[in-house]
Amino acid sequence: MNDNADAMPPWELPGRFDVVRRRDRHGGGRPPVEPEANGLDPRTVEALYELCPPGYRNHEVLRRHPRLLVRLARHHLRAEPAELRQGYSDLRRELKDQVPVHVIPQALATYRREADEIHRAFARVAAIERALSALPPTAPEPGRDEAPRPNATHPRA
Repeated sequence: MNDNADAMPPWELPGRFDVVRRRDRHGGGRPPVEPEANGLDPRTVEALYELCPPGYRNHEVLRRHPRLLVRLARHHLRAEPAELRQGYSDLRRELKDQVPVHVIPQALATYRREADEIHRAFARVAAIERALSALPPTAPEPGRDEAPRPNATHPRA
Protein backbone atom coordinates (compact mmCIF):
# COMPACT_ATOMS: atom_id res chain seq x y z
CA MET A 1 0.00 0.00 0.00
CA ASN A 2 1.33 3.41 -0.95
CA ASP A 3 1.29 5.76 2.05
CA ASN A 4 1.82 8.79 -0.19
CA ALA A 5 -1.37 8.14 -2.14
CA ASP A 6 -3.49 9.65 0.64
CA ALA A 7 -1.12 12.52 1.36
CA MET A 8 -2.37 16.00 0.65
CA PRO A 9 -0.54 17.95 -2.04
CA PRO A 10 1.62 20.76 -0.63
CA TRP A 11 -0.69 23.50 -1.87
CA GLU A 12 -3.53 22.07 0.24
CA LEU A 13 -1.50 21.80 3.45
CA PRO A 14 -1.72 24.64 5.95
CA GLY A 15 0.85 27.32 5.23
CA ARG A 16 3.37 28.54 7.77
CA PHE A 17 1.21 31.57 8.44
CA ASP A 18 -1.84 29.39 9.15
CA VAL A 19 0.10 27.32 11.67
CA VAL A 20 1.36 30.43 13.49
CA ARG A 21 -2.08 32.03 13.50
CA ARG A 22 -3.75 28.86 14.82
CA ARG A 23 -1.12 28.43 17.55
CA ASP A 24 -1.48 32.08 18.60
CA ARG A 25 -5.29 31.85 18.62
CA HIS A 26 -5.28 28.78 20.84
CA GLY A 27 -2.47 29.85 23.11
CA GLY A 28 -0.03 27.25 21.81
CA GLY A 29 0.46 25.86 25.31
CA ARG A 30 3.07 28.49 26.08
CA PRO A 31 3.32 30.11 29.49
CA PRO A 32 3.18 33.90 29.70
CA VAL A 33 6.55 35.52 29.14
CA GLU A 34 8.21 38.61 30.50
CA PRO A 35 9.64 41.25 28.17
CA GLU A 36 13.36 40.91 27.65
CA ALA A 37 15.94 43.52 28.49
CA ASN A 38 16.31 44.40 24.80
CA GLY A 39 12.75 45.74 24.89
CA LEU A 40 11.21 43.13 22.63
CA ASP A 41 8.74 40.57 23.92
CA PRO A 42 10.07 37.02 23.33
CA ARG A 43 6.75 36.18 21.63
CA THR A 44 7.55 38.86 19.06
CA VAL A 45 10.99 37.37 18.50
CA GLU A 46 9.38 33.95 18.06
CA ALA A 47 6.90 35.39 15.55
CA LEU A 48 9.79 36.87 13.58
CA TYR A 49 11.55 33.49 13.53
CA GLU A 50 8.35 31.93 12.15
CA LEU A 51 8.59 34.25 9.15
CA CYS A 52 12.20 33.31 8.41
CA PRO A 53 13.89 30.18 7.11
CA PRO A 54 14.41 27.61 9.90
CA GLY A 55 18.19 27.95 9.83
CA TYR A 56 17.97 31.46 11.25
CA ARG A 57 17.23 29.91 14.66
CA ASN A 58 20.77 28.53 14.73
CA HIS A 59 22.31 32.00 15.04
CA GLU A 60 22.40 33.22 18.63
CA VAL A 61 23.36 36.73 17.49
CA LEU A 62 19.84 37.11 16.04
CA ARG A 63 18.26 36.23 19.38
CA ARG A 64 20.50 38.70 21.24
CA HIS A 65 19.97 41.49 18.69
CA PRO A 66 16.40 41.57 17.41
CA ARG A 67 17.21 44.49 15.11
CA LEU A 68 19.30 42.05 13.06
CA LEU A 69 16.50 39.49 13.06
CA VAL A 70 13.99 42.11 11.90
CA ARG A 71 16.33 43.15 9.09
CA LEU A 72 16.83 39.56 7.92
CA ALA A 73 13.08 38.85 8.14
CA ARG A 74 12.36 41.97 6.08
CA HIS A 75 14.87 40.97 3.39
CA HIS A 76 13.57 37.42 3.30
CA LEU A 77 9.95 38.56 2.95
CA ARG A 78 10.94 41.08 0.29
CA ALA A 79 12.36 38.27 -1.88
CA GLU A 80 9.36 35.95 -1.59
CA PRO A 81 6.84 37.81 -3.81
CA ALA A 82 9.11 37.49 -6.84
CA GLU A 83 9.31 33.73 -6.31
CA LEU A 84 5.54 33.50 -5.89
CA ARG A 85 4.97 35.48 -9.10
CA GLN A 86 7.33 33.16 -10.96
CA GLY A 87 5.63 30.05 -9.58
CA TYR A 88 2.19 31.45 -10.34
CA SER A 89 3.08 32.25 -13.94
CA ASP A 90 4.78 28.88 -14.58
CA LEU A 91 2.24 26.66 -12.82
CA ARG A 92 -0.07 25.87 -15.74
CA ARG A 93 2.77 25.19 -18.15
CA GLU A 94 4.81 23.04 -15.76
CA LEU A 95 1.98 20.97 -14.27
CA LYS A 96 -0.63 20.81 -17.03
CA ASP A 97 0.08 17.11 -17.72
CA GLN A 98 0.95 16.16 -14.13
CA VAL A 99 -2.11 17.13 -12.07
CA PRO A 100 -5.86 17.05 -12.74
CA VAL A 101 -7.22 20.14 -14.46
CA HIS A 102 -9.42 21.11 -11.49
CA VAL A 103 -6.36 21.33 -9.21
CA ILE A 104 -4.72 24.19 -11.14
CA PRO A 105 -7.20 26.90 -10.00
CA GLN A 106 -6.87 25.67 -6.42
CA ALA A 107 -3.09 25.93 -6.63
CA LEU A 108 -3.31 29.41 -8.16
CA ALA A 109 -5.64 30.46 -5.32
CA THR A 110 -3.02 29.15 -2.86
CA TYR A 111 -0.39 31.33 -4.50
CA ARG A 112 -2.69 34.36 -4.14
CA ARG A 113 -3.39 33.59 -0.46
CA GLU A 114 0.33 33.20 0.26
CA ALA A 115 1.03 36.51 -1.47
CA ASP A 116 -1.60 38.19 0.73
CA GLU A 117 -0.07 36.60 3.84
CA ILE A 118 3.40 37.78 2.86
CA HIS A 119 2.05 41.29 2.41
CA ARG A 120 0.50 41.19 5.90
CA ALA A 121 3.67 39.65 7.38
CA PHE A 122 5.75 42.40 5.80
CA ALA A 123 3.47 44.99 7.43
CA ARG A 124 3.94 43.27 10.84
CA VAL A 125 7.71 43.26 10.41
CA ALA A 126 7.62 46.96 9.49
CA ALA A 127 5.59 47.69 12.64
CA ILE A 128 8.10 45.76 14.78
CA GLU A 129 10.93 47.64 13.10
CA ARG A 130 9.26 50.98 13.90
CA ALA A 131 8.77 49.92 17.52
CA LEU A 132 12.42 48.91 17.78
CA SER A 133 13.59 52.20 16.31
CA ALA A 134 11.78 53.99 19.16
CA LEU A 135 13.81 52.03 21.74
CA PRO A 136 17.32 53.06 22.80
CA PRO A 137 20.11 51.05 21.19
CA THR A 138 21.26 48.07 23.22
CA ALA A 139 24.71 48.22 24.77
CA PRO A 140 27.12 45.50 23.67
CA GLU A 141 27.55 42.62 26.06
CA PRO A 142 31.14 42.61 27.34
CA GLY A 143 33.19 39.98 25.58
CA ARG A 144 30.34 38.72 23.39
CA ASP A 145 29.68 41.45 20.84
CA GLU A 146 32.95 43.28 20.75
CA ALA A 147 35.18 42.91 17.72
CA PRO A 148 38.29 40.84 18.38
CA ARG A 149 41.21 42.99 19.36
CA PRO A 150 44.74 42.28 18.17
CA ASN A 151 46.87 40.78 20.90
CA ALA A 152 49.72 43.17 21.72
CA THR A 153 52.02 40.37 22.87
CA HIS A 154 51.74 38.53 19.56
CA PRO A 155 52.52 40.90 16.70
CA ARG A 156 51.31 39.96 13.26
CA ALA A 157 53.74 37.92 11.23
